[in-house]
Amino acid sequence: MSELKITVMMETLNRLEKTYDKNLILVTRREYLKVQLQLEECERRHQELFYPNIGSCAHTGITKLSKPIVSQLNAHLNAGYKFDRESMYWYSGYTSASIIDIRFYTNYKNLILRNHFQHHSLQTSWRGTGTNFIFRDNTLYYQINSPFGLAKLNFTTMAYESRVIPKASSGFSYAYFSSQNFDFAADETGLWVTYATQQSAGRMVIAKINEASFGIEEKMETSIYKPGVSNAFMVCGTLYAVRTIDTITEEIFYKYDTKTKEELTSVFPLRGSREVLNLHYNPADQKLYMYNDGYYVQYHLWFNHTAVATTTTAPQVLLT
Repeated sequence: MSELKITVMMETLNRLEKTYDKNLILVTRREYLKVQLQLEECERRHQELFYPNIGSCAHTGITKLSKPIVSQLNAHLNAGYKFDRESMYWYSGYTSASIIDIRFYTNYKNLILRNHFQHHSLQTSWRGTGTNFIFRDNTLYYQINSPFGLAKLNFTTMAYESRVIPKASSGFSYAYFSSQNFDFAADETGLWVTYATQQSAGRMVIAKINEASFGIEEKMETSIYKPGVSNAFMVCGTLYAVRTIDTITEEIFYKYDTKTKEELTSVFPLRGSREVLNLHYNPADQKLYMYNDGYYVQYHLWFNHTAVATTTTAPQVLLT
């Protein structure tokens, strides 16, 4: 539509220049410039939305979130779901904060229809707890209570493994649920886990996980009190923390850059959310996925990129 308007205005300009109507030429040129800027802004937004610079961290953080895209109510109130970078959706849920099985779906439509292509139950002695688990590189990472620590299940080898994090405390969880002691997160830079300790007085600790050894590479202590936070996620090595504003709104209020060790205030509302059970950023599509009070919710994120997007292929459209 804007391109058509510009074409018509150019024709008008050419005609006016021939008749030497300088006043009309000036007015039309101003209008032309205005429409041209609108077109450039429209093209920029289209590029960000449909051709995001996947995998790039050439930006200084989130600038905006979309309105929530809400899918449906599910009977399981404690669960997590996400679109994984292996191009599939996964879901795990139970009526209590337990991790006993996981289901896999080929696409979003099958997730909504609950038409899974694989269903796997965890071994009884390896069942987990909490709702902040994650699936990455064909491996499920989750919290386990015996012993209290981290666990993973590699679906390629079907091997279980656990790690105890020294000083990590079971006494500090997120605001709503007592079993959210460890929170796994994945972004463009790797795999992370957050928790709190008695030594940190309940303040959140960010730890980078070595995926090969399942050990901790680096730890950083933040200034935010974990029980005052409802959830958190990582983007390009930066932690974003969320808190409750009212009965229908959470907000991203804080971020910690693990590269510079800087802490900043960052306020972005998460509309239509409350009592966040599972919240993860997915670097495969640069969206934020939430499981909230039985609902599937997702948000598109915008970044102030310092480099242009490089994607040239058409975006994949998931039909529901």
